Amino acid sequence: MTTITEALNEIVDTLKGAGIAATSEAGSLELPGALVVPSTIEFLSLDDTEFDMEFNVFLMTADVSGSAEVWIKLQDLLQNFRSVYPVAEALPINKPNSSLTSPAPALLVTLSMHIS
Repeated sequence: MTTITEALNEIVDTLKGAGIAATSEAGSLELPGALVVPSTIEFLSLDDTEFDMEFNVFLMTADVSGSAEVWIKLQDLLQNFRSVYPVAEALPINKPNSSLTSPAPALLVTLSMHIS
């Protein structure tokens, strides 16, 4: 049985393999990079050994200016991300980050996994 932690680590390792500085620990996030966090769990039955799970991936840069250059950097991160996870949607957001003085432009991508 795959655990949530194993699934989380698999996503982080896959993103690192694509050249993205990825982590599941907000305090360890290197920018530009990706923060991967668990989002929702859907149990298909009352058995807890098999479930569907979503993970939120925040693609972020250190630039908080909101300029066109920020979105070019985020687009590059998204292209690297899509080389390993072909997602169809990325939501532009402003994500607070403890290492930055103000929220940074980011892209939120949701990954779905079946865990058994």
